Amino acid sequence: MTKRVTISVPDDVADVLEALPPAEATAHLTGAVRRLCAAGTMRASLADSGVRDESTITLAMALADAAAMRAEIHPALLEAAHLRLAELLGLPVEDVREAVRRGRL
Repeated sequence: MTKRVTISVPDDVADVLEALPPAEATAHLTGAVRRLCAAGTMRASLADSGVRDESTITLAMALADAAAMRAEIHPALLEAAHLRLAELLGLPVEDVREAVRRGRL
């Protein structure tokens, strides 16, 4: 189900959106809002787990964002990020991989 909404955005954002085909503009906005929601959930989950270190939070959120966008990340870089996050959180790397894949920690 979809719903049509009207929003106001700054001129520079409107220029970008107007230059795109409508379906692509919708996809960009939908993706951005979903990533913001996932980031908020991730940050809250980390805070609930007692994680306060900003570099750990930033790394976890970047990994979750990349997963949400299905970004192509070099496998060695992705593995290094998973290992570092597991070390920072004191969790098994398998748990971190699964949590990042699901957008949760």
